[in-house]
Amino acid sequence: MHRFDYKQVLGLLIIVLLSSAAINRKNKAASNAPSEDVKKMDAMLLSDLKQQEITIDEHTQCLMECASIKETELRALFDIDNVNYSKCDAGNCHLTSYTIEGKLDNGKAVSFKLDSGEEGNQLRALNITEADCNCS
Repeated sequence: MHRFDYKQVLGLLIIVLLSSAAINRKNKAASNAPSEDVKKMDAMLLSDLKQQEITIDEHTQCLMECASIKETELRALFDIDNVNYSKCDAGNCHLTSYTIEGKLDNGKAVSFKLDSGEEGNQLRALNITEADCNCS
């Protein structure tokens, strides 16, 4: 009869635990995605925000001036296809705060936060690839 060594049992246990953790993580990531109804509502709000007044924080204004980015270029990215739901602020994922990521016409990749609410709409936390700006 073949006996199991404790190293074999321990190795098998580690493999089972790692596999179950990976499956659990994958399922949890999929469950964070919004439903299609929420995406439709978000798409309508983003479309409306293209026409609404939006304030831009000082840091973002500085980066826009330094990189010669117009507000209209950023507004063009207000689209459901550019929303990164995995980077939204906890508790603010839908209908209030969005992380928008996309490319401008000049090819530069940008990301920023777009907040909407009763206090107004705000564009903030702009990040630009290949920008050498000294904005603090």
